[in-house]
Amino acid sequence: MYSTRLFRLLEQVEPPTREALIALLEEFEKRSEEIASGREIRKIWEVLDRVGQELQELAEAQRRTEQRVEELAEAQQRTEEEIRGLTVAMKEMRRTVGTLQHTVGYMLEDRACAGLPALLKADFGIEVVGRLTRDYVKVGKRDVEVNIFGKGWKDGAEVWIVGEAKTQVYERDVKRFERAVEELKTVLGENLFLVMVGYQIAPGAQQYLRARGIAFYLSTALPL
Repeated sequence: MYSTRLFRLLEQVEPPTREALIALLEEFEKRSEEIASGREIRKIWEVLDRVGQELQELAEAQRRTEQRVEELAEAQQRTEEEIRGLTVAMKEMRRTVGTLQHTVGYMLEDRACAGLPALLKADFGIEVVGRLTRDYVKVGKRDVEVNIFGKGWKDGAEVWIVGEAKTQVYERDVKRFERAVEELKTVLGENLFLVMVGYQIAPGAQQYLRARGIAFYLSTALPL
């Protein structure tokens, strides 16, 4: 029967649409015997045939949609895997860059500690006692790192040499250095000689350093 074929097609339709159509067909079968005109019955079956065809097209469209959704899900999974891979690569790159920055910074500090004694003596008359080094100074419960640290004599007075080495120096870096120096003064006293060294020192930073009386050197002044 036509209804049996329609019921098979209806199995491919998602509920609750399927239940509503099945109920309609069942109601039609109950009432079909009450319809007297064969012409009306044929018209009704023709309508049902068209409904069946539309249901089949709907089922096929639904299958295509499900297939597309599955393809999109697979594409999303591939994208997520690629993003995870990129995230891991970015983390590794950041670690590598961080290691390189530390290496370059330590190289500059080493050059400054080795080259500054001669420059300080020639330019400021400071005689460095022993060697300049990278060290920590205990301030209360904190250990304050000092890139360039040592003791010297200037005009017969003992001075602490406190310096910082940075690859690029901006005015904000000098201000941060000054804040650290204020902490060090609570332990070392006021007789400090301050110096900054950089591969590049921005013009604004140079002006600020001169105004504050802080010595500074570009890396080109240091021996290799």
